[in-house]
Amino acid sequence: MERFVAQIAPTEEAIVVLSADERGECSPYTAFIQSLHLLSEGDWTHQDLDAAFAAWLQAPDKLGYTDEAVVEILGAGFGQYCARRLNMRWIRLIDRHGTDLGLQGVECDAGVEHTGVDRCARPGH
Repeated sequence: MERFVAQIAPTEEAIVVLSADERGECSPYTAFIQSLHLLSEGDWTHQDLDAAFAAWLQAPDKLGYTDEAVVEILGAGFGQYCARRLNMRWIRLIDRHGTDLGLQGVECDAGVEHTGVDRCARPGH
């Protein structure tokens, strides 16, 4: 059996922990869940995100949210859920390919999970 091993040269990168203000700028998931009348207040869960997605799929006008916006909103929401439940923090990763948001473990840095979310998603965007 022949094996192929990809080798990628390391690239320089900077990791910046997001401030509370920066984290607050991209929090559209609670409003999205509430717009579907699935959450009045309190701490939502990943099941709430699943229910919101299912309800959005069934909404005739999709509440003005594009497919891309919903992917970003739910991705950011799941990231926030992971940050709360798994002792992770939001970071900005900057490298030669650009800038992206991601999550990083607070106690151990086993790597960065890139979310692909690079802006706040709003209805119609």
